[in-house]
Amino acid sequence: MLRKRCALLRLLTPEQNRNANMSFSYRAVLFFISTIVIIVLSVRTAPAAEMIIVNVVLNQEQKGEFFVHLTEEKDILFKPEDLVALGFKKPAGRTVNIAGEPALSLRSIPGVSYELEEKSVTLVIVASPELLSGQAVDFTAPRRTQVLYPRETSTFLNYRFDYLGGDLAGYRSFTVNNELGVRKGDVLFLTNTTYSDTAADTKFVRLFSAMTYDRREDLDRFVAGDFFASSGDLGSTLNMGGLSFSKAYSIDPYLVRYPTIDYSGVVASPSEVEIYLNGVRIRTERIQPGTFNFTGLTATSGAGMVEVLIRDPFGREQWLRHPYYFTDVLLKKGFHDFSYNIGYLREEFGIDSNDYGDLAFSAFHRYGFTDSLTLGFRGEGSDGRYNLGPQGTYVLGSVGTITMSLSESLDKRGEEGVAGSFNYTYRGRKMNARLLMKGYTKHYAVVADDSTTDPVRSELGAGIGYSTRTFGSLTLDFTKTAKYRGQDRETETLSYSRTLARNASLFATASRIEEAGTEYESFIGLTFYPGKDHSLSANYRKDKEANTESLLLQKNQPPGEGTGYRLAVERIGAENTSYSVNPSVQYNSRYAILRGSYFAKNSEIVDSTTYNLSAAGALVAVGDTLGLIRPVDDSFALVKVGEVEDVRVYRNNQEIGRTNASGKVFIPDLGSYYDTLISIDGNDVPIDHYMPQVLKYVSPPLRSGSMIDFEIKKIQAVTGKLFIQDRERLKPVELAEITVEIKGTIRTFPTGRGGEFYIEDIAPGTYEVWFLLDGHHHVFELVIPESDDMIIDLGGITL
Repeated sequence: MLRKRCALLRLLTPEQNRNANMSFSYRAVLFFISTIVIIVLSVRTAPAAEMIIVNVVLNQEQKGEFFVHLTEEKDILFKPEDLVALGFKKPAGRTVNIAGEPALSLRSIPGVSYELEEKSVTLVIVASPELLSGQAVDFTAPRRTQVLYPRETSTFLNYRFDYLGGDLAGYRSFTVNNELGVRKGDVLFLTNTTYSDTAADTKFVRLFSAMTYDRREDLDRFVAGDFFASSGDLGSTLNMGGLSFSKAYSIDPYLVRYPTIDYSGVVASPSEVEIYLNGVRIRTERIQPGTFNFTGLTATSGAGMVEVLIRDPFGREQWLRHPYYFTDVLLKKGFHDFSYNIGYLREEFGIDSNDYGDLAFSAFHRYGFTDSLTLGFRGEGSDGRYNLGPQGTYVLGSVGTITMSLSESLDKRGEEGVAGSFNYTYRGRKMNARLLMKGYTKHYAVVADDSTTDPVRSELGAGIGYSTRTFGSLTLDFTKTAKYRGQDRETETLSYSRTLARNASLFATASRIEEAGTEYESFIGLTFYPGKDHSLSANYRKDKEANTESLLLQKNQPPGEGTGYRLAVERIGAENTSYSVNPSVQYNSRYAILRGSYFAKNSEIVDSTTYNLSAAGALVAVGDTLGLIRPVDDSFALVKVGEVEDVRVYRNNQEIGRTNASGKVFIPDLGSYYDTLISIDGNDVPIDHYMPQVLKYVSPPLRSGSMIDFEIKKIQAVTGKLFIQDRERLKPVELAEITVEIKGTIRTFPTGRGGEFYIEDIAPGTYEVWFLLDGHHHVFELVIPESDDMIIDLGGITL
């Protein structure tokens, strides 16, 4: 454009060039002036305003003092950031400039009124609650911060010996079961075997062997080896050897992966809010004016009611009610749940160690699209048989949940099949109901071998129940299974249960069964709890074959060392009436579990007795410590309390054992990934020992061993007097700073009058000590002997 303009000017006459230049300059000046005017007009100038300090009250809540500008029209000008500090969400109104900074006119904000009390210089503001920032209250349990996450290398070898014998000819067996687990960091190797010796056969079989890697931060689990895999409701459970990748929410048992109950509201003034869950107050909060949002609230499964009582500063009350339906079947929005598995099918499991068959896969994946809708797919396949289909779960407001699945299959012969399921469940505070319908076409195929069972055509299940604390629980249930081959089965069952007293309960059922004829069954049981760990049960059962009466007395096994027992007596009245007695006792020692049982049966045809003896324990290693303990079912821990013997150790406030002569004790049953409280009894620690901690929370990995060191130190001090030979007399080394190196650390201590010194936490041994006195550097050896005394008095030391 500039080149074109220059060419045009060259074509004009000098006079024309001069006029053109003047015209161009005039237009440029005019454009510049008009731009300045537009900019000036676009900026609002502040009216005359006076800066004052006001005490602000917003919706009856004191907010403190703020700098504002008061205009001649009594408008109040605020800095935008000060309005945000007061509690406004996004203050919007007329903006003016004061000393180059923006200010908002309070009068121009919609939904806001105010009054300035001149005597007290108090600005009273009333704002619509929707303009104010929300206050969130999270009901999710806060995570503990002081938790120990062990990663020690550990090993355990579980063993169990069983001997079964009896008075019948050839009735004996000897069985040994082993389980070896080795963990290093996030990797676990696990394998188990069984050996059996009977009158008929002797064999040794490997059962499962697998390497497991848990990615704790992502809740993912990788398995290489043997495992079980399930693809879902319309599939099958497969025993495989191969690779598995799954989402493992058990790695974080405190993560809430299902939708929680959320509730929102608005208050115009500072209020006290009480939250009730099904009539029980669970929390009280002080709420500032504006919106409020309660999140992370959980309850027992089913329908219920959240009630919120709002009480304003004048005592006026308002009740808000919100029905909900809580279920853990759904996934929270944005959450995944999956398992992808591929490998070879295990065959002759428990009989042959290494019999692997066809290659197979099994998978499912679910995703929470919303807090009320979870969708996914599932599938499996092997050796020409495949099935695949979608699945979904939806919550119907506060009236229950439905889960639906659909699957199509293909078998070895190329025949297609279809299966579908519909499941509705409702659980209320008093009523509950269920409805289950499944249908299968004749050629629907699953991977698991089902050749020994008759193919199912349809399944129908329905139930309804009523329950209250005073009445008890009454349930009517119906099931029907129709088959393509074989006999259909139909069952109706009426069940009733009730807590009769604080320590007694009743349970009764009556059933009608239709399968190649009609049968009736009934059962009634009464359980009484006479003591803390004791129970006594009396049961009666009647069916087509016999009447059975039984009595059971039981003492629960303690969590640590101790004894539990069980005594069962039974009478079966039929054509051949029989009586039986079955006592058993189990003793949990520090090192093993010993169990013995006896069974004697007396009938009109034959009398028989059998007995069983077993011993189970584990050889474990963690750090540099080996030990014998009770079997390791999940994880275990070694607790070290210095070298103090006979200190009581607790797991979740239950005594587990006492430390040995080395100050150590094993805990054989520690839950993996849970925050478990491990504590010691400080009263058992001698007074001359220092205890930095007496409790710790520990969250160990799966099937691991952990070292829990309480690092108790013995309090021992050294005292004495330091002298220096000065010609013919001893001169005390007074007010000198003595320096000594202890375990690579330089420490200093002063001397007092008479050369006295005192030093703590120094072990027996020989130390080089130096000090400066009267300009002379002195060095000597300080010898501290072995002693059990709290204070070792070295007496006088002469240099």
